[in-house]
Amino acid sequence: MTGDLRAGGDAFAFDADVEAAVKRYQLRNGVEPTGIVFGITQRLLNVPLDVRVRQLELNLQRMRDILAKIATQPRFILMNSASFELQGVAGGAVAVTSRTIAGKRATPTPVVSAQVQALNTLPYWHVPGTIAKAALIPMIRKDPGYLYKEKIRVFSSFGGDEVDPGSVNWWGPEAERYVFRQDPGEHNALGVLRFDMPNKHIVYMHDTPMKNLFSYFERAVSAGCVRLQNFWGVADWLLSGQDGLSVAALQGRVASGQQSTVRLKQAVPVHFIYLTAWVDNGAVQFRNDLYNRDASAFVSGEDVSARPMGVSIAP
Repeated sequence: MTGDLRAGGDAFAFDADVEAAVKRYQLRNGVEPTGIVFGITQRLLNVPLDVRVRQLELNLQRMRDILAKIATQPRFILMNSASFELQGVAGGAVAVTSRTIAGKRATPTPVVSAQVQALNTLPYWHVPGTIAKAALIPMIRKDPGYLYKEKIRVFSSFGGDEVDPGSVNWWGPEAERYVFRQDPGEHNALGVLRFDMPNKHIVYMHDTPMKNLFSYFERAVSAGCVRLQNFWGVADWLLSGQDGLSVAALQGRVASGQQSTVRLKQAVPVHFIYLTAWVDNGAVQFRNDLYNRDASAFVSGEDVSARPMGVSIAP
C-alpha cells in the first residue's frame, strides 16, 4: 500500500524484490538499509496504522507552526533533530544541506528559533558545569593525564586565575567548584568553527573533531548542541554577498592559528525543529520519535482521541 513492494512475485518467498522493498522502507524510516527485518525495523513495521495517522496529523500542525515563522523570511536555516539534517533555504529553494549530529535522549536538542549573528574561528570550549560534573571529573579521576592530553585548562572561576591541576584533590567535593576551558584547535570539542546564535537554551551549531559519527544513520550523541558535517559549506552560504569575506579567508585564519569573530552583515534566522513525519516527492517519511515528543503530545491532549504509543520504538 505504501509502494515499497512492487506488485506480483512469490507471496511466500523473501526474494530479491522483498529485500529491495525492505531497504526502501528502511530508507523512508531513517534506518540503515540492510534489507534485514530485525530489531528497529521490526519494531517500526509493528507500529499500528492509527498511530502513524496521528503522527502525520501532529507533524502537519508542526509544519503549520514552522511556516508561520518562515513565511516572511527570505533566507533561513532549518535543522531537524529527528532526521539529523540541515537545510539552508533562500528564495524558497534549498541552497545548502548538511548532515548533523543532535542531542542524546538524555540531553535533547531543544526546539528553538534564533539568528546566526557571527562565525567564530578556533573557538574555546567552555565546559558546561553539568558535563564537567558528569563526565570530565570522572575521566580525570580515572586518568590523571586526561586534561593534558585533551588540552583542557582549569580555572578558579569564570574569568578567574588558572589553577595547576596537580594541586587539586579531584576526589574531594571541591573538585566541582572549578571551571574548565579547552584550548582551540582541531582537537577542540567545537572543532575549528562555531556558529554564534544567541538563545536562552545556550545551544549552537559547530564543527566537531569526531567526524566518523556522521556515517551513522541515527546521530543522537551530543549534549544538545548541533554538529555540522558540511560546516564550511554552510559558512560559505551565510557569507555569500558579504563583501570582503569568504570561506577561503576563514580557512586561512584557521590554518594560521588565528582566532576571530566574523559578524554577519545580515543575521540569518535559524530554526531547530522536530519533524518525525513528512512527504518527500510523494513518499511518506517517518523518523524515530527520538525524544518521545510525539508520544507526550498524544498523552497531553494535543490529540484528545489518541492513546499513547505503548512502547518505545527507539533502538
